[in-house]
Amino acid sequence: MFQTQEITFSEYAIDVLVINHLPAYEKRKVLLRPLRIAPDGQVSVLYQEKVYPLYLDSEGKVAIFLSGAVFECTKYHPPSSNSVNDGIKIY
Repeated sequence: MFQTQEITFSEYAIDVLVINHLPAYEKRKVLLRPLRIAPDGQVSVLYQEKVYPLYLDSEGKVAIFLSGAVFECTKYHPPSSNSVNDGIKIY
């Protein structure tokens, strides 16, 4: 089971690490990806016209898995306030 850590996002876009596969030998940083909020309130990020849930890597940096869950952006919306809290999973 994943552990979670509560994080507050104060911007509408964040830098994320993009991980293709686990184990995460290759990570690349992608700058300023827009945040999106799922219907259940989970904070996600828009990347290449798809929405990916956020995770924390072993160093505590925000990351997405390209080989993990991916969603269409139609049901996701931008944050409605400047401050968004969410429990992010740690892998």
